[in-house]
Amino acid sequence: FIAATLLCNVNMDLIFFEYVAMRAMREADAFPSADLVLQKRLQIKNHKRPTAKELDIMSEDWRPWRAYAAMLLWASDTQAPPEK
Repeated sequence: FIAATLLCNVNMDLIFFEYVAMRAMREADAFPSADLVLQKRLQIKNHKRPTAKELDIMSEDWRPWRAYAAMLLWASDTQAPPEK
């Protein structure tokens, strides 16, 4: 109920709403699939960035812990370490 009220009354951006659900409301399954960083981290082999809908489908196996997956993806570094 609180989530629906916030989304409708405050007119929050969906990414921001999912982030608030993850962090402030401690919703373990919140997942901001429209977030560009998450989409970039999960680019497909042909370098096509997945859409929010495709990312929702990709993240189904991570339920009910998708918020943790999002935090790990945000923290991951996509660049290879420098050569020595």
